[in-house]
Amino acid sequence: MSAAAKYGSDNISLWTPSATGSEALSSDIVAWIDCEDTDEMTTVVDSGHSYVTIIKDKVNDISFGAPDNYQRPRFSNATDSLLINNRNTLHFWEASQQSTPDTALTATLDAFDGHLAELNDPRYAFFVYKPMDYYAGGNFLYQYGKGQTAKGYGLAMWVTGSSLTNTSHYYYMAHWGGGKAYYLDESDHDTVYYNKGGVPNLVYHQHNGTSGYISHDGNQTAASYSSTTLTTNNFDQDLELWIGEEISGGGRGIEFLLAEMIMITGSSFSDADRQRVEGYLAHKWGLTADLASNHPYKSSAPTNGLSAGGGLVFGNDAGRKFSIEPGNGGRGGPVLKRFENINCNYGKKDGIEQVPFALQQPGPFSLKRRTTAYKVTRGDKK
Repeated sequence: MSAAAKYGSDNISLWTPSATGSEALSSDIVAWIDCEDTDEMTTVVDSGHSYVTIIKDKVNDISFGAPDNYQRPRFSNATDSLLINNRNTLHFWEASQQSTPDTALTATLDAFDGHLAELNDPRYAFFVYKPMDYYAGGNFLYQYGKGQTAKGYGLAMWVTGSSLTNTSHYYYMAHWGGGKAYYLDESDHDTVYYNKGGVPNLVYHQHNGTSGYISHDGNQTAASYSSTTLTTNNFDQDLELWIGEEISGGGRGIEFLLAEMIMITGSSFSDADRQRVEGYLAHKWGLTADLASNHPYKSSAPTNGLSAGGGLVFGNDAGRKFSIEPGNGGRGGPVLKRFENINCNYGKKDGIEQVPFALQQPGPFSLKRRTTAYKVTRGDKK
């Protein structure tokens, strides 16, 4: 089976984090891993399996790779059993449960410093995955910060049984080490929140002020906590971000399929923002059944206000050529390799040239008319 076309590639009006149009989020996405997007991956084939050696965060262009002595995740490569909603995923496989080498990805030390929420900063995270196998105890989906008591933050499950039944394992926000958690607390059975075993989950969790909550069904049900002040990382320490393991390793990985991970910070993130991201992820990964009947995107995916119009044209009237002037090409420059996929519609409205477009990265951009082409620039560039 071949995987479906990249979400939004055949419909410019679909809202995605890189094509927000008139529906921009009110807080910043600070990390985004999209396992459907092969443009952000480097893979290698070994013994019939495709392995991911590098996958890039789509916001900051930061590379993730397997740490020393850890396994690389397998790329689904259109393998039936490893797809979610006919879309590619990464398979965090385990040669032996609760025994290194686990499969893990990590970014360069301190690469996300200044991006991810630290101390008690507000934070909002979406994690789409399918659990496949566990072991008794803490099973980490991701964690960042520092490997010291109360200096980390992440998402994990505490498993009390040996099967994939829904009541044998539940989520908690892990602050460091196996068994230590910010509430939802694995030792407090009044706050446990069970995941769904053996099927894809859309997990959302947030912290703002001194309270937070976690949900996996579009906020139909949620478990919450209060009166908790976080002390994540402390700004003065080297920040680590691990996916599929706890900070600095330890053999607490889980076998799962990772579909997508989006992390946001900023106090202005609203319920409407959350619902828009939930709708995007649910329609993309086939999880609309998890949304409540009154969810605004239960029946239809969020849109961005752009329209396809009269065909895909980019450039001047005469040559009608696809052309991008690359700018300085450095980090943060106006045009990088990830801007190669551009949906656009050339036309005129009220005598003014209009070129709606969607870039594969969120942010303010504009088109500057040149003699023979348009130049893509950041919104703050002249």
